[in-house]
Amino acid sequence: MHYDPLVFLPRRKCGNDVLDSGEECDWSDNFRDGCSFDCTCIPPYIPSGHLACTLCGNGKLDQGEKCDGTIGCSKCVCEEGYTNVESGCQRVTVPASTTSSTTSSASIQENQANNSGANVGLLVTGILLASVVSIIVVLVVFLKIKKPELLQSLKNRFRNEKS
Repeated sequence: MHYDPLVFLPRRKCGNDVLDSGEECDWSDNFRDGCSFDCTCIPPYIPSGHLACTLCGNGKLDQGEKCDGTIGCSKCVCEEGYTNVESGCQRVTVPASTTSSTTSSASIQENQANNSGANVGLLVTGILLASVVSIIVVLVVFLKIKKPELLQSLKNRFRNEKS
């Protein structure tokens, strides 16, 4: 077992110039940018899959990065719906001949989002309508109990206006 002379704790194989299991980087005797003494990457550096960490977001394609700072690039990896090209990430497009017979998942998601907005509108309308009906029912019950003569007068007025 190796001991770290700085803290007197047993250490893994960190520092052996090999990227061992559990290590994000390996600094060895040669300090590598962003790699700490416990073989983890120091933010803003991220693991590159190689001995050194990479500084994602510096605008250049470093070892282990698939992209750096381009549209569709997140943490130096192309996002879903994008693919790697030499200059970074490019949106994956479906050929026009296949889009006419099938619906893309993006358009399905867009339709679902639009429908959910319409559903919310219908829900609000339904709640308002139920509230109005409830108020009318409460008013009719109140008039029937407390003011039956006023309720009869309103019924008669309504009948006269219809004729």
